[in-house]
Amino acid sequence: MVINPATGEPAGKLAHAERADLDRALEAADKGFRVWRKVSAYDRSKVMRKAADLLRSRAGAIAPYLTQEQGKPLPEAKGEVMAGAVVIDRRCHSAA
Repeated sequence: MVINPATGEPAGKLAHAERADLDRALEAADKGFRVWRKVSAYDRSKVMRKAADLLRSRAGAIAPYLTQEQGKPLPEAKGEVMAGAVVIDRRCHSAA
């Protein structure tokens, strides 16, 4: 359960992973990595840049969730989302 620190009310529910869930997640990550490592650096960069662009375009929708979860002001939450996009962009530049 996620509690909104401003109101003390529930803001959402989260699933509780069991060991079998974690094992499946590790298997999926390993399979994904085997595919991803065969993708060229150029194409990986395009995918990551698209992810950063999507994050920026959806910052207004994502930020209220951070506000509910963490109690931070909405402008600060939006800034945190935008900073996440910057991290992705920087990683694309350093990998190229």
